Amino acid sequence: MTPIKYKSNNLYVEGLSVEKLADDNQTPFYCYSEKYIEDQYQALKSAFDMKAK
Repeated sequence: MTPIKYKSNNLYVEGLSVEKLADDNQTPFYCYSEKYIEDQYQALKSAFDMKAK
């Protein structure tokens, strides 16, 4: 399941409002999802682990 979602026409990343992030930080800025990066890393690692067996 993706950690990036729209709720009530607002974008959220890991439950944080991107609009609020933009209000609290200088824009433009990069917003990364740690969970998404970790999930993708684990999927890639698993693929190579299975290939090595």
